[in-house]
Amino acid sequence: MHKHILSNIGPFHITIPQHIAFLQPGSSNWSHILPRLPADSSRHCLIRPYLGRRRVDSNALSGRRSMLKSISLRDYPLHIDQMEALDLPVHIYASAMADGLAFLLWVAEVDACDVEFVLARPRPLSGEDNVTYTSPDTFTFGPLEVHTLWILDFDCCKKLPMTSEGVKIAAERFWRNDPFYPNPNAKCEEDAALWDVFEHRFLKTSAEMMAS
Repeated sequence: MHKHILSNIGPFHITIPQHIAFLQPGSSNWSHILPRLPADSSRHCLIRPYLGRRRVDSNALSGRRSMLKSISLRDYPLHIDQMEALDLPVHIYASAMADGLAFLLWVAEVDACDVEFVLARPRPLSGEDNVTYTSPDTFTFGPLEVHTLWILDFDCCKKLPMTSEGVKIAAERFWRNDPFYPNPNAKCEEDAALWDVFEHRFLKTSAEMMAS
């Protein structure tokens, strides 16, 4: 499925890891790969931008904090209130996420079931670690320096029929994911505005992609 999705990227500015190959446990290639893998689990940072949840639930009377705890910098959840405190561009993230979802549904024609969105360093254009990262899908706002929104984990995705039934399936899969997408049922004014940004961009991008 990963390879199928990559084959549909075309001119779209969607960031997805390259699909190389599947290696069997006994492959001789592991002897070249394993020494290059970092031993420190927090050497690289992958941030999960939860645009659909705050640490303090503004819809709950108790206002208790979420009990989610990060395991390492490679799997670090960042909620809306944390992103606001860091002055990160949540509206721009919402637009990029809407573009990614529209691409998966209407171009790659997969249901986007249980995909992950993460903020991380962009792919270097020259293949070197010390190059300047510049491309249309990178962000330079806030304390994260240059970063981009990646889409990962396509193992649960299935082909999406381009019918009315497919639209129902896509809507059902939307609710299966972790709270990456803004919440359409948000009561908080800021969160409702974030959903409006996501919805408007998703409908606009969807129309453009289906017309192309």
